[in-house]
Amino acid sequence: MSIQRERDAAMVVARALRRNVDRVSASLKLRQEFDSLLADTSSSPLEKKATEETGDGIGLLSLFNRLRVVQRTAPTRHSTFDDKGAEKKDAERIALVAARALALSPAQIDITRISHRNSVTVFAHTCLHRVLSSDTNGSPYLSGPELRLLLLWIDKKHWLAHAKDAPPNVDLAHAFDELKFNLTSSADLWISINKGMFLRVKLIASLRKHNTSAAALKSVVLWCNAVLHISLNLFSTSSRPSDERLRDNWILFTNYVLSVPLLVTMLDKSGLDIMMRNQVLVSCICVLDSEADFKAARFENINGEISLFVLGNLIELIKADADMQACLESGRDSSCNFQVFFSTSTRLLNLCNSYVKSKSSNMTRFHPVLQWYSGPQIDVPADFHNRLANILSFLWYRPFIQLAFEDLLHFSFPPPTHSTPLTKKPATPATFLAKLGFKDLTSPPPVSLYSAGTSATLPERETTPLAISTLRACNLYYALTRTLLNSSTHIVTSLCWTPALLPRLWRLIAAQGTRLYIAGAATQPSDDPWMPLCLLLCEACGVLFQTLDDADIYDRGQPFSLTELRALARFLNAFCFAGVWRGGGGAGAGAGSDPAAAAFDAAVGEAAQRLLGILYDQNMRRSFAGEGEEGEAGDVWIMREVMRKDFVEEVKRGDERALAVLNCMPQCIPFAHRVDIFRHMVKSDKATIGEIPMIITVRRRNVLEDGLRQLGRATPAQLKQTVKVKFVNELGLAEAGIDQNGVFKEFLEDLCKRAFASDLGLFRTTEDGNCVPSVASSVQDDHLMLLEFVGKIFGKALFEGIVIDIPFATFVYAKFLGRLNFFEDLSSLDAQLTKNLLFLKHYDGDASDLGLTFSIDEEVFGAVKSKEIKPGGNAIAVTNDNKYEYIHLMSDYKLNQECKSQFKALVGGFRSIMPLKYIHFFSPRELQVLMSGENVDFDVDDLRRHTRYEGGYFDQHPTIRLFWQVLDEMPAKDKSAFLKFVTSCSNPPVGGFRHLEPPFTLRYVAATSQDDVDANPAMQLGKAMGSLFGIGKDATRLPTASTCFNVLKLPAYQKKTSLKTKLTYAVKSGAGFELS
Repeated sequence: MSIQRERDAAMVVARALRRNVDRVSASLKLRQEFDSLLADTSSSPLEKKATEETGDGIGLLSLFNRLRVVQRTAPTRHSTFDDKGAEKKDAERIALVAARALALSPAQIDITRISHRNSVTVFAHTCLHRVLSSDTNGSPYLSGPELRLLLLWIDKKHWLAHAKDAPPNVDLAHAFDELKFNLTSSADLWISINKGMFLRVKLIASLRKHNTSAAALKSVVLWCNAVLHISLNLFSTSSRPSDERLRDNWILFTNYVLSVPLLVTMLDKSGLDIMMRNQVLVSCICVLDSEADFKAARFENINGEISLFVLGNLIELIKADADMQACLESGRDSSCNFQVFFSTSTRLLNLCNSYVKSKSSNMTRFHPVLQWYSGPQIDVPADFHNRLANILSFLWYRPFIQLAFEDLLHFSFPPPTHSTPLTKKPATPATFLAKLGFKDLTSPPPVSLYSAGTSATLPERETTPLAISTLRACNLYYALTRTLLNSSTHIVTSLCWTPALLPRLWRLIAAQGTRLYIAGAATQPSDDPWMPLCLLLCEACGVLFQTLDDADIYDRGQPFSLTELRALARFLNAFCFAGVWRGGGGAGAGAGSDPAAAAFDAAVGEAAQRLLGILYDQNMRRSFAGEGEEGEAGDVWIMREVMRKDFVEEVKRGDERALAVLNCMPQCIPFAHRVDIFRHMVKSDKATIGEIPMIITVRRRNVLEDGLRQLGRATPAQLKQTVKVKFVNELGLAEAGIDQNGVFKEFLEDLCKRAFASDLGLFRTTEDGNCVPSVASSVQDDHLMLLEFVGKIFGKALFEGIVIDIPFATFVYAKFLGRLNFFEDLSSLDAQLTKNLLFLKHYDGDASDLGLTFSIDEEVFGAVKSKEIKPGGNAIAVTNDNKYEYIHLMSDYKLNQECKSQFKALVGGFRSIMPLKYIHFFSPRELQVLMSGENVDFDVDDLRRHTRYEGGYFDQHPTIRLFWQVLDEMPAKDKSAFLKFVTSCSNPPVGGFRHLEPPFTLRYVAATSQDDVDANPAMQLGKAMGSLFGIGKDATRLPTASTCFNVLKLPAYQKKTSLKTKLTYAVKSGAGFELS
């Protein structure tokens, strides 16, 4: 009875197959040979073989295995039927298909008999494996008849269409569902599909690349479409699978079909239609969004770079989906499918992120998309990774970013408070002193770790849904920047230039209450679920602020109003300080053993401190709050916790937390305290080098050459020791003078004057009167050695605390601190170029009309040469699309590349004497103040308190009292000139005149130069004492100065008018310089 049912059901399928064969070939002979198999079943070889066995299908399996021997001789491609040999082989192939049809007939599936079910499953597997396999040469097998058989066999409609021909006891629908379940639950089948699809995807890519055979390409694409259709029809489809069995099938499909690299890009329109009809995109992102399935390791095939190829296929499906494209165009996710996609994308990126490294090692290899990669790598053609990178760039495409932050960009925040645009004026001396911390340090600043931050300003019900959707987007872009390291800069750049994104992100953080974030920084950032918002804000702003100019920030209020910018700076200062203060080593401290948490904490700390440094430097150039507002600096930067009297002592003792604040958050410490710490470091260094003075002899007219010859080869330790200088005149005779750091100071001054001389060519003067290394310095054969020596001398001056009026441009001091220079520093080098680049930046027309290319014309020794600022730059026109790149490259070339070797020599010499660890906690402006003094109206009382008197003078001498009255009444400009007349530097030392070395001295000199010659020391003292009581005539002699000793030689004037007239004339004319 069993055999009869099998035969009846077999005939049902065979007749259906007969109609299919009519479409396979029009050959009459083939039809006849096939019909002979069906003519008389009772006498056919199939019937005989089947009756010899048990009837449970095993006999058919034996027949199928024997017929495979015949199949091995069959052609692997479609062949014509012109010759008899080909006809015979194709007839054998059709016979094999017929045998398979009988073997796979639905009548054989009796769900009550396990042996039947298993044998049919084996037949189906065998047929599919043959379709998906390759031949002995590795070429993919393409079998039209077998594909057509499978397409019919897995089509439920085809089965049900012939249900009327089946015997009453044969339930074809039930048998169809049962068999499909048996097939889809087998991982081996899906592995075969994966391998077969991957093999043909590579073949399609090769055929398209070489454009060799359109017919071959079409056949392979059709094969992919057919197998895709077969794999999807092995289980029923649903837009959101809920049935557990159906979900399992979608997981298998995602694991083994969607993971085929670039599969979707290789399909034609028919293949994409198959995907769309079966709602592959929605179904796959739904199953991938299940955290439970990932924890249960159900996506075992998706890891490493394979997860990126899965993501690439999903992106291509989004591009092919009309509804998803409509969401992108409108900026509204009406279907909510994108929200699921954001979470799915983040999970796929994280699966790959654990294998991504930022540095090479023995365990990594370079990856074109990921940088350094240690995970499993699949064998794909070379151009597959480039294609993948282009596909993934869709994730930072502006409409996609706007859709990711849809809720944030459309939320109605309270309108921000706009500050009145500030006029561009330099800070007054009083403001700058206050900014540096030189005000009443006993009054604590208003910011404390315990009071920093703001409370929430919006109800939780309004901010939480908004924050959740924003957090989802921030997590996605965090995963992107940490996984696609080669594209991280492009990703962040796209984010920072998305209109309104950053100011709205800051308003959301402020609305949530910044105290929550500060509290998170004080413990462990990775424990705070909202911290990715802060991280994204800091990273994007850190890039954006490098492209902004003062007009953008102060006049246009981009991206923040000045009030918002000030609030952001205050928050970041407290946020970073909290991480350092509580952790002792930054925001990433105490992250435990979780590498991901430690990496996140480190990323938060680095991004926040980088942005804080940018804002602090910007504030040093031009204050956020404008002029004359008391307490503006301390209110933002100075933290109360470091104002304790013992904090500086903690730094000196090497306290870990105090040193962490100094290294990571120096702006929190008043400038005066940092100067004290610096001087302590230098003093400690001096105590370790001993006292073996170096004595050098220098000719006045050859001060640079003689200095280089005698000190150029000295080690840094030797140069840090006392250097005694002996000047000789043109006749070779030694000049009078005892070096008590005085003659050495004069040596430094003369050497600096010679180094900056225009005829030497080491430095050139900018339009603002500042000096920078000259590209033409190479005219001197030993120019790099000279520049290195000059750098050592500058370092020696700072090491000894000698203030020298060095006319360096501001960006040079940034190089001493080991910082790169950016566009905002360009104005101190070339004001005209800065103006031109700003014009280009804000140009509303077509930038290509300006005729610019990525090159620059330079005049060197009278000859004009064109220099490319990027490879092939002469042929690359500047357009609206690349003008920001042009501005960046031009700024980088002028500031960092044009005189790279000169700066390397100068900075290297400076750092050999003054290591970076001694000065890294200063800003460029602060280092300038430290080296050249404060450009302020100095305190006359402070100078008076630290003045020494010689020759009979003392503080209450009538002439001395007149002198202090005259000096106090001088305008600031004349005071500065007086200071330069006496010390050769127009600025007072940092921290006051108690740090002036040597101390300022007022020395009595006789009324006339002849009296000076005739009188002996006793007579000089007597005349000085006589002047105390008004004895003697009023002096007619001008005051003179010895700048090397900071000495003012002042005659005993009897009248205030005479003293004022003579002193003013001497100061303004520069007369009377002489050596003591």
